[in-house]
Amino acid sequence: RVYGTLRKVPILSCGSVSFLASWVLSLYNYSSRIVAVYTNHIRDGYDDGHTLVEILSDGSFTEKGRWILYDPSFNCLFYSLKTGRFISLIEAVRAVGEGELQIYKLPGNPGSHIWLYGPNDNNNFDFWVAHRILSVDELLNWYYRVIRIPAIYKDGLFYFNKKYAIDSKSLPKYLKGIDDIDFLNSFYNY
Repeated sequence: RVYGTLRKVPILSCGSVSFLASWVLSLYNYSSRIVAVYTNHIRDGYDDGHTLVEILSDGSFTEKGRWILYDPSFNCLFYSLKTGRFISLIEAVRAVGEGELQIYKLPGNPGSHIWLYGPNDNNNFDFWVAHRILSVDELLNWYYRVIRIPAIYKDGLFYFNKKYAIDSKSLPKYLKGIDDIDFLNSFYNY
């Protein structure tokens, strides 16, 4: 079913790439979930957030049972300079706030998609994406801009942590805000 869809629509956004990556991970018996981040900076309507995947660790990269944030669009994992370990979405948001976020580019495909976005998918973002792929510093700067408000997809809805949202009214309407403690208890068992 996914292959048939991809043959018909070769245009991939961060959301579709993340859903595809999560599906592929499930084929290999990895637990994963779709997550998103949104900026607290002035929103421009096209570069305000990003969709990624969290993978439940099997012990290969970090302690077994911990969530690890993975970006299938730019083929990287995230780690904290403070702790020196791979981190989850919520830990990435905290690491950005502390200036301690770093990325680990995975070997292999650096990312080479057709990046179109807009009401009719008529805005070509290939140059914008290539700029981030070719420069780790630019990619990291961009992550520092967008990894501000964490959201996790569950049961057809994205839930965001209200603690990090300065102006939640300007966030997309399909997001539902929940308090910090509810967010942590629901998604991280803290």
